[in-house]
Amino acid sequence: MKTLTKIRTLTIILLFGFVCVVSKSAQATNPKIDSIEAKIEAMLSQYNIFDRLSAAMSLQCPIGYMRTISNVEYTVALSQVRQVSQSNSNDITATVFLRIKLPNKPEGENKLYFAADGIPLNDAGGLTGDASLALVEPFPFAMGKNIDIVLKGGMINGGIDTNGTRATVNCDGFKELHINADVIFSKNMLIPAGCIDSAICPPVTTHFTTTVRDWDDIVIDLSLPPFEIKGLNDWVFAANDVVLDISESKNSPALVLPIAYWEENEPLSFWKGCYIGSLTVSLPKSFSRGGNTAFKLAAQSMIIDKYGVTGFVSGGPVFSLDSGSVGKWAMSLENIAIELKKNQLIGGHFNGQILLSVSEQPLGYDAIMSMPNAYSFIVQVQDSLEFNLWKNAQMELDENSSISLAYVDNKFSAEANFNGVLRMKVGDTTDATVTLSQVDEIRFNDLWISTEAPYFQV
Repeated sequence: MKTLTKIRTLTIILLFGFVCVVSKSAQATNPKIDSIEAKIEAMLSQYNIFDRLSAAMSLQCPIGYMRTISNVEYTVALSQVRQVSQSNSNDITATVFLRIKLPNKPEGENKLYFAADGIPLNDAGGLTGDASLALVEPFPFAMGKNIDIVLKGGMINGGIDTNGTRATVNCDGFKELHINADVIFSKNMLIPAGCIDSAICPPVTTHFTTTVRDWDDIVIDLSLPPFEIKGLNDWVFAANDVVLDISESKNSPALVLPIAYWEENEPLSFWKGCYIGSLTVSLPKSFSRGGNTAFKLAAQSMIIDKYGVTGFVSGGPVFSLDSGSVGKWAMSLENIAIELKKNQLIGGHFNGQILLSVSEQPLGYDAIMSMPNAYSFIVQVQDSLEFNLWKNAQMELDENSSISLAYVDNKFSAEANFNGVLRMKVGDTTDATVTLSQVDEIRFNDLWISTEAPYFQV
């Protein structure tokens, strides 16, 4: 052909300098990828790779360029150079491929492919203007076992899908990467707010688009839908000021990791995940009278990464006896503190007062939380407790008296198990001049009171 010489004397300078993260992608199953891989391997086996292709070279395609940056291998291949117009020998196009090969990953999970057909070449054999290469197929990669990121990709009739992830190149080399991706959080860590059955609920998912000149630049703002932490049902977390960090060399200036946390893991600069600068925590609605109001706490700083959720939430006073309840008993919440580390509740404590249905005198309590959805109350023992099941009755509680809560089907139920002494006075309580007689102490054990039927048992 009369264009054979031109086809074999292309001058292309493509400098690719970005770092990519490996995926779990099942590769070598797409015929397009198989074809790209075969052409690149053929090029490598024929040593048709150069730092710079000069016009003096006369080579058989595929020809290309390979460079390793930060242990990441970038290979650009030029193939299927063709003359589009028989009447114009300068009307030449080519198919351009880009393969990014990631280190320290198993074969089949370490390669990311971009491609585009019909890329025009100029008289010197270089690219004409910018060329957009499409990510050939969706590319998922894991940030540990709890977070997956899926780069959207695909080609439409061999052309560029503008809604997918793309790489832009020109004669000066790599220009930028346009990322369109989903971030998916494991249901072993987070579930969507309001999810009743995590087995059938979709995972917590968000989406982002960004344009970067280097993969290591991906430290971007992100939005998260409201979520719950598995094992803390109906505690709804609404995150603000979220940053997604994929970079291996830098972090958001706002990032603050717990000292004990990152000292026992990688250096801070290696940390990857989602950093939440501020958040609002809504308590289960069952804490409110009527179960219609979600009391809220403001909190600072939480991280979500390959280890799970880590953060500290505290506040108070949250609600009073007039507005709070647990089961059918009035309850106040004076202070609360919850500490999560690597998706484990290592500290959950709150205190306040609780008013049993059989008394008009509130009891102070301290409560601890554990996962999943368990609450254990320690009642502060009073010198005496007015007991309105019988008039003029007083109870003195032993220290081993307890109140326990259960959270089932989105509501609290509570029960008290009291041990102590009951004292009753008898006489005409309507006559103030009458002195009431003291009945001998009645010792009791396992006096059981509940918010659910049967309400009283001894």
